[in-house]
Amino acid sequence: MAYASGDIYGGGSFIIVGLLLLVYLTNVEGFSGTLAGSILFIGKAWDAITDPFMGQLSDRTRSRFGRRRIFFLLGSLPVFLSWVMLWYSFGITDTTVKFLYYTLAYIFFSTAFTIVMVPYNAILSDMVRDYNRRSAFTGMRLGFSAAAAIFCATVPALITGAYADPKQAYLVMGLAFFTNATPSYIVISTCSLIGVGSAGCNLFSWSALPDIADVDELITGRRREGLYSGASTFLRKLSGGLVVGVLGVALDVIGYSKVAVSAGNISPTTDWGIRILFCAIPFTFLIFALLFLRKYKLGRQEFIIMSTILNRYRAGETNISIEGEELRVCQQLTGLKDSRFFRIDQK
Repeated sequence: MAYASGDIYGGGSFIIVGLLLLVYLTNVEGFSGTLAGSILFIGKAWDAITDPFMGQLSDRTRSRFGRRRIFFLLGSLPVFLSWVMLWYSFGITDTTVKFLYYTLAYIFFSTAFTIVMVPYNAILSDMVRDYNRRSAFTGMRLGFSAAAAIFCATVPALITGAYADPKQAYLVMGLAFFTNATPSYIVISTCSLIGVGSAGCNLFSWSALPDIADVDELITGRRREGLYSGASTFLRKLSGGLVVGVLGVALDVIGYSKVAVSAGNISPTTDWGIRILFCAIPFTFLIFALLFLRKYKLGRQEFIIMSTILNRYRAGETNISIEGEELRVCQQLTGLKDSRFFRIDQK
């Protein structure tokens, strides 16, 4: 539970940024969808540098707190400051200056997220070697993450809707995340829908991450959990930021207007555009993802075989010979057919 509670920040902040930041930048701060999307694009370009760097840095760090935990302490203050800056412009009115401010604020937030979450995503491989226990840790983590996501998908909107001044509302949301006005049935129904829809995909992706580091060790003989965590965190943020950024431009293209929505005067182009953006395209991506997942063959039996070979290597054995089922599994997991595994002879 202590490990799992770390993803309250990851799951909660990720869902709020995905759901509300584009709305805030367009409806409250007055940016066009294109400018708002550009802020997110720039932030993702920055992530392409910082996420892999942070992963390698955590792999190489040595401290009395371990390789990863020191960054949880270092990142705590930037996490808070960047979150407040993301939802308040401190009275800036000039569009250009305000664009620069929110670009820097989003970069600051992304950096703080990276400092904390990249080491966090990598630490499970250091903590647990057993296949079943890894799944248990991941399942508990996703429970905390989903609960945070559900809470943050409902409560912020209730906070922002309770204030006449939208800028004050978003600042209060950024400082607090909770209210007594939340109806229980909203939380329960939302929790049920989100949990059923996302549990399987999330469990698979996060369970696979520490296993990938083992496969990498089988190929190279090196432990690089942080590097893979950095790449995974970057792809997670890239997908979220890219979708929100493209969505901002797409809303301009299909003629979305807050005034038209409030008046109930939505054009057919806007109506069908929203259906395609929020239904057809996500469904198409999901189908492709399921087709790719069919190629993933690392189950419990394959993991045991791989772990046995790696433990022999870690114990100092050289010239480890494998054949039969062991060779088939290693070839299947690594994609290497005729090549030589690191310090392992094939027959």
